[in-house]
Amino acid sequence: PAHLEVSSAAMDEILELLRCQDDNKKFAGLYLVTKLVPSGELKSDIMRLVMESVGAEFVTRLILPLRGTPDPSLSLEDRETQLASIGLGLSILSVVSTSQDLAADPILIEHTPLLLKVLKHGGVELAMYPGGLADPAKAGPSERGGGISPEPALHAVQAVLDTLANIAQASDDGLQISLQCGAVAAVARALQDPGITADASTAWRAVGYLRALLNKSSDILYDQAQIVFTCIAPLALVFGRTPQPPIAAAQSSQNTSSGAAAAAADTASPMDVASASPAQSDGAAQSDTAAAAGAAASDAGVSGTDDAGAKMQLEALHVLLMIMQASPGGELWMLQAASAKAEA
Repeated sequence: PAHLEVSSAAMDEILELLRCQDDNKKFAGLYLVTKLVPSGELKSDIMRLVMESVGAEFVTRLILPLRGTPDPSLSLEDRETQLASIGLGLSILSVVSTSQDLAADPILIEHTPLLLKVLKHGGVELAMYPGGLADPAKAGPSERGGGISPEPALHAVQAVLDTLANIAQASDDGLQISLQCGAVAAVARALQDPGITADASTAWRAVGYLRALLNKSSDILYDQAQIVFTCIAPLALVFGRTPQPPIAAAQSSQNTSSGAAAAAADTASPMDVASASPAQSDGAAQSDTAAAAGAAASDAGVSGTDDAGAKMQLEALHVLLMIMQASPGGELWMLQAASAKAEA
């Protein structure tokens, strides 16, 4: 994407909004950060200024409800506002975690269990209200009282996957906490969730997170082999599937102005902000493994119809290669997946 130029004066005004004690002004500043600054294009020192200006405590407060049990006395409107605030916090974490220094910070690392909770449930709403937003007392997602919109859920999952991958790669502490909190099992479950893998952009992030974990620690292939092997069939399907377009179009690049910042301060709310989502071996072995992956998804072929789909398929192939080359058991699982697909 084209680099988004933000003027120094506009950035100063955004930081001023973030430093305000008024939560609404903070929301306005965060809205501008997530809406106008593409993830990964801010310099590390600017991202640190953003985090210092808004305050780590404020971001923590936004996602804190994930730690506890939802208050059943909250009205539907209050629950929706709470979910929007959590989504905002997750979006900010995905932006600031692109700085390796911030991703290695204990303040971000300690959020890992909450991020994995969102990933395991496939979104903030189900993480908070498994029975549905309209009736939190219900037992499970099969009895949702309110319709769960897939787009906000996927935006939250994307933000979580970006942040988790950045944390795992930034430091050994981040990786260890991730593994202790069940990161491999969580991403394996995500890869078997059609709601996640049906979207190319989200699937790419999920596969990328698994690859980040394996790149950081190849021991996972041996210590958690059975869990990793359960990823082979869904990875093969992801590799061979014709991808669907990503849920969100690329944000248009535009210069931030002081007037835009002032207008946002008057109108932005947590609901507005949360809707704007800001991650070797010889050639013969690689060839054999690629052939196995292709066989498992032979009826679909490889498609590069969009950028996210092509990235998704490439990441899936890389992970399949890593699994195959690390363990003969992985090859066996791959052959079983190919055989099952052929029979189907």
